[in-house]
Amino acid sequence: MIKDRSSSKNLVILTTHFGMNFSGGSTATHEIFKRLEDEFDQIFVVCNKIGHHRFKKAEFRLYNSHSGAYKILRSINNRNTIYYGDFYNSVLFVFAKKKFYFTFHDNWPEMKNTSLNDHIKSIFYIPIYKAILRSAEKVIAVSKYKKRYIEKFNRDVKVIYNGYNVSRDKDLTQFRGKNKIIMVGNIDRRKYHIALKLFKSLDPDFKGKIDIYGQLIDKDLAEELNSFSFVNTKGFVSSIPYQSYNCFLHASFIENLPIAVCESIIHLLPVVAFDVGGIHEVVNISNGILVPPYDIKQMKNSIESILSGKREFSFSKNDLADFDWDIAAGEYLKIMQL
Repeated sequence: MIKDRSSSKNLVILTTHFGMNFSGGSTATHEIFKRLEDEFDQIFVVCNKIGHHRFKKAEFRLYNSHSGAYKILRSINNRNTIYYGDFYNSVLFVFAKKKFYFTFHDNWPEMKNTSLNDHIKSIFYIPIYKAILRSAEKVIAVSKYKKRYIEKFNRDVKVIYNGYNVSRDKDLTQFRGKNKIIMVGNIDRRKYHIALKLFKSLDPDFKGKIDIYGQLIDKDLAEELNSFSFVNTKGFVSSIPYQSYNCFLHASFIENLPIAVCESIIHLLPVVAFDVGGIHEVVNISNGILVPPYDIKQMKNSIESILSGKREFSFSKNDLADFDWDIAAGEYLKIMQL
């Protein structure tokens, strides 16, 4: 049993994969609470997989099943403990009768429209997320777009943008390659299925290069992507070389608000993306092109206009001041009343 010391201030993070090498959501949890680490006497991370992290005093409690995670939560005394979750398994807080805070990083209910498989999954996920949103003490949204959905179930919701990891003191354009396009995001159908159609529409003599950074979640899809002579999947890397490219392409079917879009803009890299989710909250005519969903022809033309130099960008309207991990951590601190 994990017991709280009477005067201690403790944090319990319930997640699945904990670390910086999994997804945008897991990276956000790491970056925010690493900055708040000294606010707590004890930090317990309840997860099923540990990745790369910089925490110094976190204690990990690994589980192999949801029942195992539930038992761990039940073993923790409520006194002086903050409970936080970032994934669907936060419903275990509801069952364990814990007061908790929650950040909604996911893409439900929109995900149900991506495939028959996801439509079937939605029968499980959507009610689970609704229960979480209704039961949380407070909910954090990472986009204004998703806030509108959360408010249907919980009025106590606040938008706190995620940060981005780049160095601001470098010449961000000194290594620009010619006709080089970058895509960022774990390789799955949601992010890259439409990209296959786009790649087929490109001329057979397309002279550009498209590099894709992200974990190979769907290996069959990765093989399909690599079948194009101008595509190269790079896998996961800890530092993405945005400065080596001259166009950021995002062809995701649905989105919340991806960190990679902000990282591209701060590198003065024009973004071409479908106008889905909260992407329009950061992409505008000064830093990119928003393409109507899912207009392959217009996306193709937009890419070609950038690579040919016909379309230029001033980057004069990059309102990314709130996209900062330190600011986000400070807002979490206020919400949790620490």
